[in-house]
Amino acid sequence: MKLTQRRISRQGALELSMTSMIDVVFLLLIFFLVTSAFVPPEQQLPAAIKYSLGTDRQTQSDLEPAIIDVINSEAGVIYRLGGVQTADRQVITSSLKGSFDKSAGAFVRVGDEVPFDYPAQLMHECREMGFTTVTYIPLTRSAPSAR
Repeated sequence: MKLTQRRISRQGALELSMTSMIDVVFLLLIFFLVTSAFVPPEQQLPAAIKYSLGTDRQTQSDLEPAIIDVINSEAGVIYRLGGVQTADRQVITSSLKGSFDKSAGAFVRVGDEVPFDYPAQLMHECREMGFTTVTYIPLTRSAPSAR
């Protein structure tokens, strides 16, 4: 059995058709152009915080939430709201009624060894006044500094 060698001449060589490959590339290009989302540059985006430069200026209390500290001292439980420090919860609730933005919420920060009913009653009164969110935050003692 004699095996013959097949010779491929230059004239019978395979030719690749580039037309179909060009069609696929253009289809992919069109697909990516159509499905991509173009976002505007950051300079053209609107600001998240809106303010007016007119005569109706907002006070600082309008921009901040109410932060009430409930701490335990030798005299008993003390409530602190900004510069007001008192043992009477009614004083704190009366100062909360008109001076804070209710949509900003209220934070009740509670110190160590404060009985639970003091901050619970205060949080209930904050919700009754119309604060959208009332958050309980435990105050922890800071670690002693290393010397």
